[in-house]
Amino acid sequence: MRKAPRQQRSRATVDTIVEAAARVLARRGWAHFTTNETASAAGVSVGSIYQYFPNKLALAEEIRKRHLDAVLAAISGSDERDAVITVEQRAAKLV
Repeated sequence: MRKAPRQQRSRATVDTIVEAAARVLARRGWAHFTTNETASAAGVSVGSIYQYFPNKLALAEEIRKRHLDAVLAAISGSDERDAVITVEQRAAKLV
């Protein structure tokens, strides 16, 4: 990430961008993944994307990182409520 957001509003903007980018990437694939379409889907300007991400590869890396973090959290059982769930229940959380 080019610039880490410090204010709550900036963090919300980055989250919106990353979520929109994930949807665009899932729908269009890497070959047709563009910052222009991501900006449109997020409701921000392309300049807003480049304020936080130097290129689409950095944006894809943030998507990958967040996805991996979510997967690891789902399988680690770090939440005490998750300590007693079955393997099948853990797998269902991933889907």
